[in-house]
Amino acid sequence: MENRSETTENKKGFFEKIGFGRSVPQGERELHIPEGERWIRGIGWAVAAFLLGICRLPFSVFPLGMAFLCASDRFVGFSAVGLALSSFFIPMPWGVYLGAIFLTLGMRILTRLFVDIPVRTREIVGLREMLEHIHGRLFCESLYLRMTCSCVAVFLLSLYAIVTGGFRYYDLFGAFFAMLVAPLATFFYCSLSGDMPVGSVWLSRIRRVAKAVLAFSLCLAFRDVVLAAIPLGMAAAFVATLILCRREGLLIGLLTGALCGVSLGLFHLVIFSVVALTAFCLFEISPYLSAGVSFLVGGVTGVLLLGKDSLLAIFLPLALGATLYCGFEKIMARRSLFVGVRKKVGNAEGELMRLEKQYTATKEAHLALCRSFATLSERALSLGDGQEGANAFSESYAFFSKVFSERLEHLELQYREDSGKTVAVRDKLRELGFAAREVSVCGERSVKIFVSGLSPIPEHKKLLYLQKQLGRTLDASLTFPVLSPSGDACHLYAESAPCFDARMGAAQASCEGVSGDTVSVFEDVAGGYSYALISDGMGTGKEAARISGVSADFLRLLLSVGVERESALRMLNGFLSLGRSSGESECSTTVDLMCLDRISGRASFLKSGASPTYVKRGTNIFKMAGATLPVGILSLVDAKQIEFETRDGDLIVQSSDGVTEGESECLWLLEYLNATDETDPERMAEYIKDAALAHGGRDDVSVIVTKIRQKI
Repeated sequence: MENRSETTENKKGFFEKIGFGRSVPQGERELHIPEGERWIRGIGWAVAAFLLGICRLPFSVFPLGMAFLCASDRFVGFSAVGLALSSFFIPMPWGVYLGAIFLTLGMRILTRLFVDIPVRTREIVGLREMLEHIHGRLFCESLYLRMTCSCVAVFLLSLYAIVTGGFRYYDLFGAFFAMLVAPLATFFYCSLSGDMPVGSVWLSRIRRVAKAVLAFSLCLAFRDVVLAAIPLGMAAAFVATLILCRREGLLIGLLTGALCGVSLGLFHLVIFSVVALTAFCLFEISPYLSAGVSFLVGGVTGVLLLGKDSLLAIFLPLALGATLYCGFEKIMARRSLFVGVRKKVGNAEGELMRLEKQYTATKEAHLALCRSFATLSERALSLGDGQEGANAFSESYAFFSKVFSERLEHLELQYREDSGKTVAVRDKLRELGFAAREVSVCGERSVKIFVSGLSPIPEHKKLLYLQKQLGRTLDASLTFPVLSPSGDACHLYAESAPCFDARMGAAQASCEGVSGDTVSVFEDVAGGYSYALISDGMGTGKEAARISGVSADFLRLLLSVGVERESALRMLNGFLSLGRSSGESECSTTVDLMCLDRISGRASFLKSGASPTYVKRGTNIFKMAGATLPVGILSLVDAKQIEFETRDGDLIVQSSDGVTEGESECLWLLEYLNATDETDPERMAEYIKDAALAHGGRDDVSVIVTKIRQKI
């Protein structure tokens, strides 16, 4: 079985090498180009436009230049300049050809303005505002419109040739031929300019074939060019065949050699096919050895086919081609080194942005914990008089040490990269037409997206769309992305946004004197949690109020800075237990804590000796209860945690035992929740408090009603 698997892998590797089944990586188009490289590419685009402009096809037509101009997007200006220069080298008045160039550009602009208009988010008035709106996307119309535009352009040029040539059939056939070739050439050239999506295997293959088509077009242009008795067409064919054979595999290399050979003659088809096959076999050893041996094999094959008289006519251009190819490989090797360094710098920049966010979050969390630590020291002293309170606090340093450790661990998990989500976001950005040097997605519950070197810089409307699409990809609601410009690119940061909100109403009443209950409603803003807490101190009067107040403050201070609920409850239990050991008669309290995760909508109910909680959803009532002891009685926490998925409109009712009178069921409260149509939490809390007193409650009454609202 292992041998069969190994054989399969070897076959797969072989087929990928020769180009069969090889897929071009998604997002080939590099949208972020440094200024210097932009000019180099632009000049190359202009040279290509010039060569295609002077390329004569059958019936003496020149459609490839116009096709290339219509296919261009970012380098339209360079292409137009190169094509304009070619007008002085073709048998057509240069003024007519320049007019056709300007007319073609005008057609593309009008098409973008009135046919293929970018999506608007507001009403745009006036041509100037329209131009500003589509700035940077003026020549990015759809593929079919570009093909149509190229067909119209060559038709107008052919019409001029027909009229001035005396309406000959030769010119008429030339017009039909040009109108057939131009859109087809535009189709292939567009795939090279990066405007065709590369998400599927077939489109990737089209792009690879288009490279061979471009090489064929350039060889046609060089076909009749001779420099110092050296035909440049053969040299160009040799260079193109070796480049594409090495970078795209044997199949594309053979196709390139065959097409370039056909452009020069049928015998040359055999010569450059042999060159491609020879080069492919030796690339693994050395590209320079491959060029040298291919030069010799191609020369010998040419002499055998064309005779000894063609020795110099074959060897000289092949030698020039081999020299140019070796120079090209040296340049590309240095460029690869430079690109690799630039990529590492970009990766480091993205990592630095992520670490900066993590450091800031860690620093803020620890500062908040330190502030809470100082406040808690004062609260701890209130658990006992003098030395006893100090001992209670000093013996609890281990708790705080553990809290800091857990918090740091939690933050590390929050900023740990999720490779699956990272790949999904990177693919989505490419699908939407963006390039990025580095993408990192961290976190599970609350995702954080870091993108460095994003280009092009999205405008406000595009940013809204990007926010929505990335949210769908991650199945999360995201905050509006924050952009930080960096040259002609930018850095982007977005994180999970709360999908739920909580509106809370509370009411209290004391049965005798000071209430022993404490009600606290607070948030952990950074973590995205809302809390509702009822603490009922054991005992009566001021002593119960002191214990419940200290306990509520203790939990609020810890939970609001991101301490885990279980850890906070354990720490509280430890403090209260130490208070009992220092001589306190009653140093325990019930804890009824509701925590709403505003990101996911999940509610957690943590109960220690607390009364049942009721959730009203439409006509249904759900009960959350647990038979547990108050905090501070045992050395270990006796608590029950219940998870509940909330929905929009849910009403959550928490109460102290002054409402339920210590019973497992509060029938009058259930009847009220079933019968009432009231949805205002403040009014509901007041009604339940008054009703509890009316039913002869013998204990302090505390009620919190929470209404869940899901954001759209």
